[in-house]
Amino acid sequence: MKNEEMSLRTKQAYDKMKSFFYTDFIDIMRRTLDDGEKEMQISVDSEFKDFVAEFFTEALTGMLISWIKNKNKQDKEEVIQNVLQICKVSIPQVLREKAKSEENRA
Repeated sequence: MKNEEMSLRTKQAYDKMKSFFYTDFIDIMRRTLDDGEKEMQISVDSEFKDFVAEFFTEALTGMLISWIKNKNKQDKEEVIQNVLQICKVSIPQVLREKAKSEENRA
């Protein structure tokens, strides 16, 4: 098989895996952002929440595919804990800062 054909098949496999995970992750991220907004009693523009949901979904999907592709060289629990820590710290802060900046414009 030529390198070009392998590259195309690898790209197609990547796209299929990404598509498979993307729908679930985007829904989870949107719910997480909505729940965070309610919990913190703030309001953030829905377009911004869509942007953040897509940002984190792309990151999570890419990380998962990379983890699978590299034959699980990283410890699964460590990867999960790292992802949870990043989300736990960054999502509330992003929502707070955006709400604050929208408040200041009003």
